[in-house]
Amino acid sequence: MRQIALLLLALISLAYDAGSATRPHYGGTLRVAIQSAPSTLDLPDLSTPADYWEMAHVLSLVGETLVNVDVEGRPQPALAVAWQKDSSARHWQFTLRRGIKFHDGSHFSPAEIARILGGLHPEWNVRPSADSLTIDTDASAPSLLAELAMPRNLILKRNADSIPVGTGAFRVAEFQPGKVLKLAANEDNWSGRPFVDMVEIEFAKSLRDQALSLELARADIVEVAPGAASPSARTRTSFPVELMLLVFPADSKGADLHLREALALSIDRSRFNPCCSRAASRQLACFPTG
Repeated sequence: MRQIALLLLALISLAYDAGSATRPHYGGTLRVAIQSAPSTLDLPDLSTPADYWEMAHVLSLVGETLVNVDVEGRPQPALAVAWQKDSSARHWQFTLRRGIKFHDGSHFSPAEIARILGGLHPEWNVRPSADSLTIDTDASAPSLLAELAMPRNLILKRNADSIPVGTGAFRVAEFQPGKVLKLAANEDNWSGRPFVDMVEIEFAKSLRDQALSLELARADIVEVAPGAASPSARTRTSFPVELMLLVFPADSKGADLHLREALALSIDRSRFNPCCSRAASRQLACFPTG
């Protein structure tokens, strides 16, 4: 499994360790090289976990979700500032953040959000109102907040060229399919302007080419094969796959206690909470008891 020099999500806080004595610098371009070569800026349906999460990280710089989940598994406000549900967890109401615009200058309206989420989830009844959004589900949905925090629920629309348009810290400035993606800082992002002016991601670069680019100072962030990083390189290991939940139908082999124990022992959960994880940053399995 590949290792990433720094997680792409850290680009928002700008590739400097929080404990560093060096203050972050404003401006400049952060150059990233990766192996994948996407032809579109969409979450791939059929791909390796690494390719999926690379694109999820990229799109998370462009778009945002209604809700975030912190490292303790607790929901936090994002594009929605408050929410409430009924006792059945089938009826949810979200109060949306005000004063936000999409990268193309259009307003972040409840009607537009309902259109986007309704398209992603036709099984939901998504309705807009003055400054809020209502989601009704056929069955109880106690984990709806965790679902809304997933990359597949990023609030993104598409322009005439099928380029994603969001409200995130960066907007798409240029995209050459399979070659390069340039992301420009969103000056009006509600959570604050990112430090760097531009993120340039070069696609279809072999590990050898990436290592050479890093050595020649043509890239700031690259992937490396396990054990191949130089002792002086700052590296951070990416998780090979994110496992949030395992659900076993009542009549499946998952009812076998020995099977569940074997699966539980195969996952190192010593650093994690016993239920619900942060997207792209934690691994977890929750096993039903009945």
